[in-house]
Amino acid sequence: MNKDVVTLYEDRTQQCAFTSEERKDLMSLKTIWGTQNLTLHADDRLLLKHYVGFISTPNLRLQVLPKIFHESLSQDSPEQEVEVSSHLLLRLLQYSSFLSVRELPSPQFMRQLDYDILELFIHLFLDRFLNLYERHVHRSYEDKENNQQFIKGKILFQQSSRRNYGLRHTHMVAYQEFTEDTLLNQIFKSVMLILGPKIKSVSNKKKLAQALMYLEDVSRIKLSNEAFKRVKFNRMNRMYKPVFNLARMFYSNIQPGLYGGDDQVFTFLVPLNKLFEAFVYQLLERGLSRHSIDVHYQKQAYLDQEHNQFLVKPDYMISTAAEHNALLIGDAKYKDPVYKGQVKPSEADLYQMLVYAMRFKSNKLFLFYPRFIRNEFTSESLNRFQIDAGEEIVHLFILEIDLLETDLNKMEQAVGESVISIINE
Repeated sequence: MNKDVVTLYEDRTQQCAFTSEERKDLMSLKTIWGTQNLTLHADDRLLLKHYVGFISTPNLRLQVLPKIFHESLSQDSPEQEVEVSSHLLLRLLQYSSFLSVRELPSPQFMRQLDYDILELFIHLFLDRFLNLYERHVHRSYEDKENNQQFIKGKILFQQSSRRNYGLRHTHMVAYQEFTEDTLLNQIFKSVMLILGPKIKSVSNKKKLAQALMYLEDVSRIKLSNEAFKRVKFNRMNRMYKPVFNLARMFYSNIQPGLYGGDDQVFTFLVPLNKLFEAFVYQLLERGLSRHSIDVHYQKQAYLDQEHNQFLVKPDYMISTAAEHNALLIGDAKYKDPVYKGQVKPSEADLYQMLVYAMRFKSNKLFLFYPRFIRNEFTSESLNRFQIDAGEEIVHLFILEIDLLETDLNKMEQAVGESVISIINE
């Protein structure tokens, strides 16, 4: 296990052993994580909620994974939990399109990187760049302006007269040059130079050295949002867009203002509930598409329609393709619904679902939860409740999704069949 990386699990208090410098870095992260989501006790017990991903500061490298083991099992197999949870995070990111990666790394390769998520992202970036650059060196015609003795392109007479004060042997000229020193390559090189000090893996260090050798004649630039916006893709360079998106991800997740000098703080943080909601939406949409059923994601509506007050936004509204009336209303919650042998939603979640039922006039509701690794409750349908809502009975179905299933077609089919069986009741 990589001792340089502190691995934690979202919404689980864990005992750590931090130095004073690491504690200082952790406390500075409250502005990023949110005061209510980061709790560090005096005895170094740490609780991080809401986000999964990684943070790398000058003194600390920390990653937060989604928990999938029941509390009673997590202490017995810590290495297995890291392996399972890191692969789960990558599957959630890929399938929900939070991360544009076609193929996930193998378990063997993840083990080589000690399940370090930041190191894996760096590998994906460098490996994709090298594979493309070795097959198709990116060059383009770039506009250049120089003050020189030899005339190339066109003479800029006004600039020449201002700069050269009548000297006849030099001229300001504008021309186009077919070069590797393009904005796209400048962005790649600048991001690589920032990533360099963060790399721990020997293989990634070798890849970085090779990539920088290829970009030896490319200028380093000061990165900015404007620089990324100026990059235009066409048929000559569009194969580089996935690499560009990874470079932009690294730049976007550099947190400025926390430290002085050149120290960089990298973060890649995704709200776990949002990630799970998007993942379940993809399963629902694909699993129900063959049944001519539409899935509306986070459809907004107001309880007070006249004044547009009290906005509600259920995760999923299920309707037929012919009609837009709700057949089912659903939500997804990344939490363990089983507590002390009982399966039931929290009162807050129940009240939230009843508001959806009232607003969208649906008497069938469902809640999706991840299936935690435990010793009981293995069926997709965990429980159901019948709630007296006055004029009618509202049915609430509690469902689980096996996130450890690697065959996405099976997952889509299982989710689709669960929802169809509820509709047909």
